[in-house]
Amino acid sequence: MYQLSSPIGRGAGGEGEWQTFSPPDGFERNQMFLDEMRHFLAVVRGETEPTCTLEDGRQALQLALAVLESDRTGQKVILEEGIS
Repeated sequence: MYQLSSPIGRGAGGEGEWQTFSPPDGFERNQMFLDEMRHFLAVVRGETEPTCTLEDGRQALQLALAVLESDRTGQKVILEEGIS
């Protein structure tokens, strides 16, 4: 589980223990969104290739939905074979 209530993140590792971590020095959260939009627009203009495939996106969505399901039920969710 990841909580984004402050610049310092907390996440549960594989054994359920909570770990606290901070972003690297100089990290500005908004910059990652700006970089993502610049890349997207460059792809739309045909200036570059996407950094991930449609299949990458499908797998990321399946993983995110499994995380939500696990959080909702409190149970492990087994992903289909081939999800990395």
